[in-house]
Amino acid sequence: MPLLFASGAGAQSRIALGAAVVFGMAMNTLLATVYIPNFYELMQKLQEKFSKKKGNNDKQEGSM
Repeated sequence: MPLLFASGAGAQSRIALGAAVVFGMAMNTLLATVYIPNFYELMQKLQEKFSKKKGNNDKQEGSM
């Protein structure tokens, strides 16, 4: 945060760097909080879907 509120010689470059770091970390935190749980839920649903299909095929082949 101190980089975001810098003053003095070279402050413009430090402010730009500070803004990139602070807002990048904030966006990363917010997106990760939403994206990661949804990604795991999607993977679980896909795994259940494909395991059910595979289980049904095995039962059908075994009964022939």
